[in-house]
Amino acid sequence: MKNKNNIIIVSFISIALLLFGGNLTNSRAKIESISPKIVAYVNDEPIELMEFLDIMNNEERGNLYNYFYQNYGVQLTSETMMQEINGEIPIHVLKEITLEKAIFNKIEQLMAKEAGLWDDISYSGLKENLIAYNSKRKNMADNNETIYGPIVYSSYEYYLYLLSDKKIQVIEEMKKNMTIDDHDLLLYYKANKDEYQMYDTIVTSMLYIDLDKQKDLTMEDASYLLNNVKQRLDGSLINGQGIHQSIQYMEYTFRPDNIMLDMKQYGYIMEDMTNNVVEGISDVFYINGKMMVYQIIDRINNEDIVLGFLKNKLYNDYINKEYEVLLKQNIDNAKVIINENIYDKIKEK
Repeated sequence: MKNKNNIIIVSFISIALLLFGGNLTNSRAKIESISPKIVAYVNDEPIELMEFLDIMNNEERGNLYNYFYQNYGVQLTSETMMQEINGEIPIHVLKEITLEKAIFNKIEQLMAKEAGLWDDISYSGLKENLIAYNSKRKNMADNNETIYGPIVYSSYEYYLYLLSDKKIQVIEEMKKNMTIDDHDLLLYYKANKDEYQMYDTIVTSMLYIDLDKQKDLTMEDASYLLNNVKQRLDGSLINGQGIHQSIQYMEYTFRPDNIMLDMKQYGYIMEDMTNNVVEGISDVFYINGKMMVYQIIDRINNEDIVLGFLKNKLYNDYINKEYEVLLKQNIDNAKVIINENIYDKIKEK
């Protein structure tokens, strides 16, 4: 739960010492009189106290509770929030991850602002705009017009909606300003091939028991039978001795041009195969009325087929990756100034 981003964080106290030659009392008073409700600045844009608290209480608090419960088996209360648990004090961790998230969000807002897509990215400005936005939606609902989402947004719901919508708009602007050809997409595909394994042409052999036809067998019976013979998945002994009559053998080829039908019929297998790069034998599992086990016989990576079939997906993934790279660069190079006078006073409620 530690902050791992390479962010330049400078406290107001440090800035004050540089600007006022160590006159800390006067500099604190000056800062507090200008920005009493600002937790931090990111490249001169404020993270307001109400913005920080909304992120903390609507999002990161739940993440914190899950973290401490899953890692330490502790269900946090108002008392344990202030106590040290395995070297970590929950309230301190909560503030750290909230600050990290607030910085991340503010950088995305700044990217939208710099692209000319978002003028006022302050939280107080958002709350002011929300009044008119909710009024408009309520009028639309009263007039039986189609609206998506809740009729009335809370401040945080509106905040998340704008973050998502402006990110989409920034990515669309990036598309207009980037020239990406098939060669670029092929290089991207090769560099990220593991993410597209399910689009390989994969030849499999399968043993299965159709429980709808074998009414006398339970799932446990079928699982036992398949586990006993699955090492013979090459099919060489299927027509010989020692194989229970209920067990069927087949070979099936998964192709990228048939992916929608394959996903519907064999979705679990395709998901499992994505991680099953080695041609090992799967566990026995239930799917569509059958107990099954499979083995990958061959995995064919035809780049021409994949590029043709996935061109639009690769293009969108490429742009999204470029966005993430740019976002990380902006986060790494951000100048963050924390108002310790406000930040330190944020306590568990």
